[in-house]
Amino acid sequence: MAGTSPRCQRRWAGCDEDDVDDVWEPLEDAGRAHLRRLRDNRDEHTNILGWGHSKFGQLGQGHFEESAGMAEPGPATDGRVIRSTYMACGKHCSAVVEEQGCLYMWGNGADGQLAQGNFKSSSYPVRVPLPESMGMVLDVGCGWQHCNAITNDGAVLAWGLVGRRNFTRPRQLRREAISLPLRNFPWRAKQVACGDLHTALVTNEGLLLTWGCGRDGRTAQGHEHDLRAPTLVTEFSGRTVDTAYGPKVDPRKDRLPVHVEGAACGAAHTLVQAKGGVVYSCGMGKYGRLGLGDTRTISTLTMIQGLLKHEWILGVACGQFHSAVLTEAGQVFTWGCGESGQLGQVPLNKYGEQLPRAPDPVYNKVVLPDEWLPRRVQALSGAIVTQVACGARHTSAVTKKGALYVWGFGMYGQLGFRTSNVPSKELDLEMPTRVSCGFDQNTNDYIRVERISCGAFHTFAQVT
Repeated sequence: MAGTSPRCQRRWAGCDEDDVDDVWEPLEDAGRAHLRRLRDNRDEHTNILGWGHSKFGQLGQGHFEESAGMAEPGPATDGRVIRSTYMACGKHCSAVVEEQGCLYMWGNGADGQLAQGNFKSSSYPVRVPLPESMGMVLDVGCGWQHCNAITNDGAVLAWGLVGRRNFTRPRQLRREAISLPLRNFPWRAKQVACGDLHTALVTNEGLLLTWGCGRDGRTAQGHEHDLRAPTLVTEFSGRTVDTAYGPKVDPRKDRLPVHVEGAACGAAHTLVQAKGGVVYSCGMGKYGRLGLGDTRTISTLTMIQGLLKHEWILGVACGQFHSAVLTEAGQVFTWGCGESGQLGQVPLNKYGEQLPRAPDPVYNKVVLPDEWLPRRVQALSGAIVTQVACGARHTSAVTKKGALYVWGFGMYGQLGFRTSNVPSKELDLEMPTRVSCGFDQNTNDYIRVERISCGAFHTFAQVT
């Protein structure tokens, strides 16, 4: 939280959203000066704020930071006028779709992730030149070394390490520094998600296609082979016909038993949101990131039940080793690796009793246990959450009232509060903590957050 000490920031944990104003009162005098400076310095035509790691220029502020980076929300895009409608953060790069459908990127470009025809990095936004006849960009996904985008006519673009990429044999990697459309793609794409080394795509017809590294079964194909091109996940298909991209549903045959609405990719696992409010998972099960109650590796999509059995899921998000979902009631459930507090959970034993807190002798800090089954984030129960996003080891959530909550690993400032003079072992937040993105003097209120996106160690917010 900008302008306040970590001790004061932790007072947010567990507060109802209606109580937020009461908590802010004693902090206003201390933080108002900083918040006013933040508002005055923010370009009034740019609605993007960024913070966190900036070694590769992924904050878009015109410089490369070898140190920890920027620990408080600040204006992104290096002062350039970009009004964002959608944004995505990769491991070390960032992307924004602006109102006219143009795509801008910045950050690490060593593998062509910026689609500029070269392999250079950029610390300020650069516009991505699209192939001729391509429409406006509607959606974009950023992985570790590759990116994908979807246009308004349903076409799919790919750049970075593509082709036989993602993949387990480096000699077969191919770098593309320009955006290339997938040829003869027979469906209209709706949403794309990029993991470290694999990609998942959802079509308007409710189909799921995956490609990339197949290790640990993350592509949901029932095997661990790498996929060089988008391949239909047949577990979600009815009767099929063969196409160049694999089996395709014949519209004259049976309807799909499962209609896919969204997908998210982690480092080595995949979550799928399906019609009917259910969620499926596959891939590496280490740390319990699949939410199936164990640590098995599974190569076919399996429905997550447990506490989610009685919830209607509206959104899914994947971190490096953890997962999160958003329910229709505006509640957040998390599971997987909890080492840095990215689950936002109070550790309990099998009897529901709180576990004792003792520093780990290796890390010299309290290391929280993993969760193998979904658990509700109780600290957010007093708010209605509208979006949840996961970074490598941190998590963020936006509420209906525009409040932003963050928790988890914070060494690089990705949680959005000042870290000077604070020992690194105290930078992690175990519980959801509200972060301010500035104060609007015109409305005499705190700036509302509309959307959030998390990279590996940096965070972006789209504000009003």
